Amino acid sequence: MKEMTYFPFIYFIILTLFQALFRDEITWFDNIMVAIIMYIIIKFINWCMVPYDWSKKKS
Repeated sequence: MKEMTYFPFIYFIILTLFQALFRDEITWFDNIMVAIIMYIIIKFINWCMVPYDWSKKKS
């Protein structure tokens, strides 16, 4: 799952290029915000998958 942290950046670049080629304007704010939210969600999922060491709490 850690390999997915680059996915928001690729998404941003591809979406921006697509908008530059096929649309009249580029929606920068939408592209940046979606990429940031995707990055935060992926980081949160990676953080949730790390197991907690319960033996630290017992000592």
